[in-house]
Amino acid sequence: DTLCIEDIHIDEWDIIAGGGRIIKEEYDGEVVLVFKNPYRVPRFNQFYASRIKSVEDPYLLEVVRRLLYLNPLPDGLLKKKITEYIVLKFSKLEMKPSKVKPTEMIATPVLTFEGVHAVVCQGAIRRGVTEYLPDNEDSVMYLRQSNLSKNFKIKLRAYYRAHMIKDLLESAIHTVTEHLMEHRTEIKVTDTRIEDTKLVTTDNGKSASVRTIRKYMSPRTKRVVALHNEVAPFKSETTQEKYNCFLELDSGVSLEFISESLQISKSTASEFRKYKKLTSELKI
Repeated sequence: DTLCIEDIHIDEWDIIAGGGRIIKEEYDGEVVLVFKNPYRVPRFNQFYASRIKSVEDPYLLEVVRRLLYLNPLPDGLLKKKITEYIVLKFSKLEMKPSKVKPTEMIATPVLTFEGVHAVVCQGAIRRGVTEYLPDNEDSVMYLRQSNLSKNFKIKLRAYYRAHMIKDLLESAIHTVTEHLMEHRTEIKVTDTRIEDTKLVTTDNGKSASVRTIRKYMSPRTKRVVALHNEVAPFKSETTQEKYNCFLELDSGVSLEFISESLQISKSTASEFRKYKKLTSELKI
């Protein structure tokens, strides 16, 4: 009911490892694989919490689909093992007289081997028609007979997921930054401007705050922003609009006239003049 290192085969390991797609780590002498791109894997918690009551229970078909995803194209023996696993692990139990000691009551699965086996066989036949793809993901894979404790595995998964979140946020912030620089080439990029796009979202679906953007902005993003802002003349769309209005004024008007007409400071009016001269020279 899970994927382990023994279950997978990796072609061209050197290429995959060299590209950082999968990292081989070692903890307490035990190999652990860490996937940069998580692999999909079904979870079975809900079936432990709500046991299957009968062969007509929708949960039975769902658990069969998930087990067949992990155990594709089963032969006769594997179909029997899947059936036994479902009966022993996921069936609702009811108290019945023991066949050995009729005076004693024992917890007995309500599902029968024959009933579940029929569903498993039918599911295996229809697998190509009703393909199942899990929604859950995992990024750390262990040996089947792993000796690492459950608490250690939980902490290790949390550690790598935190790194994954960091990488994803850094990548998202960089992508939005590139978008701003390409579509608003003359406007400086700021943390607030990145936030205003609402394109960087956290795992709860909310837009990332300025604080989050500052925290997760990578060094390379900071470098491209610095280079862009060195040449981008305007701090905002409003300033750019004011500059476009400035271009419509007569070239001989004073700084004071420009300042009053456009409701800007004289220093901004002076910067407009410098930028106009620069762009004129570049055109020549």
